[in-house]
Amino acid sequence: MDLHLPDADGIEVLRQMRDAQPVLPIVITSGYASLLPVVEVLGIAHHGYLVKPFELDTLRACIDAAH
Repeated sequence: MDLHLPDADGIEVLRQMRDAQPVLPIVITSGYASLLPVVEVLGIAHHGYLVKPFELDTLRACIDAAH
């Protein structure tokens, strides 16, 4: 999931997803490395944070680790 969505606040969507499905693996992507501390401070559990651009192999490894 990308934190910068065209029609929604990605952090709020992440919170809603976490509330609805506490064990759902979520890999966060963003073009902004500076948002990682924000996500961590908010205490929103996630299974990876990838800063764009990233290699497809990196995404695959993150998804595999989340399962």
